[in-house]
Amino acid sequence: MFFQINQNNLKSFLFGFIIVCLIAILAQFISNYLFLGTITCAILTGMLVNQFFNLSDDVKLFSNFSEKKILNIAIIFMGASLELTILNLINIKLLMFISILILISITSSLIIGKLLGVSNSTALLVGSGNAICGSAAIASISSIINAKKEHTGLSIAGINLLGVILIFVLPLLLQFLSINNYNYQGIIIGSSIQAVGQVTAAGFMINNQVGEIAIFVKMLRILFLGPVMITIAGLFFLKKSKSTQDFSFRFPYFILGFIFVMFACNTGLVSKPVIYLMNQLSDYLLLLAMVSIGLNISFKTIFSDGYKIFSLTLLSFLVQFSFIIIFMKYIS
Repeated sequence: MFFQINQNNLKSFLFGFIIVCLIAILAQFISNYLFLGTITCAILTGMLVNQFFNLSDDVKLFSNFSEKKILNIAIIFMGASLELTILNLINIKLLMFISILILISITSSLIIGKLLGVSNSTALLVGSGNAICGSAAIASISSIINAKKEHTGLSIAGINLLGVILIFVLPLLLQFLSINNYNYQGIIIGSSIQAVGQVTAAGFMINNQVGEIAIFVKMLRILFLGPVMITIAGLFFLKKSKSTQDFSFRFPYFILGFIFVMFACNTGLVSKPVIYLMNQLSDYLLLLAMVSIGLNISFKTIFSDGYKIFSLTLLSFLVQFSFIIIFMKYIS
């Protein structure tokens, strides 16, 4: 069942909802004064609250619900933000480039993860986050593979921290590498930095042309989220079904919702005000889910696994970035 709320826990559920909403509002306020973004601030704020306050069972009741169910709903509404008109601008060469990039990013993350002693599920989250769209990809795929909530939160935090650093470092790095072609600069920024906002900041920091190209390439990467989710769901099913005869696979139906919303919003079935509402709901629900994930992360987990996950994030990015540079210099 989706979730059982009876008269005994309804009051507790609502109280937990109010507390998590207040923490989300606080995180959004803090993000106005930091460069980390609302998603990262939501996780960090939740972590701090969990560390310094004794959470009641009411808050835990809602946070456990939120990190799965509300997250899935947020992912469904993410489909409203994807514009299929970008498909008209795609050529085979660019499509192949993004496809290979995603494959290399995820594969390298899995290999590096083994060397660092990081679980395959966590390495898959990091690789997907680097390859596609940061927080959204990690959150989506974590729901498919049932990744540990602590590792999901740390993966998102690591990806976003790296993205913030890249906003300022990558434009300087391109100058150091003598890559002065605006088209190439836009492609490199759009295919390497994780979040849309970070891509926008880094691209327009150079000039408008670089910014527009970077956003286009970034949108193309985001379009791969649906196919990658379906592929991972299928592989996850095959692996589990072979490992046990009693395994029963529950297809992540939010993927179908994601695809349906994406097509409905791009074919005129949904009005623009409703699309706007879906985008807003996706943002706010994702914020609640990220706070809930943060509330389930302890400092003990950070000290034991955090440095490994960030090392994996950085090394995986370096492999991805190296491929991009090689493609730009010797293949394109």
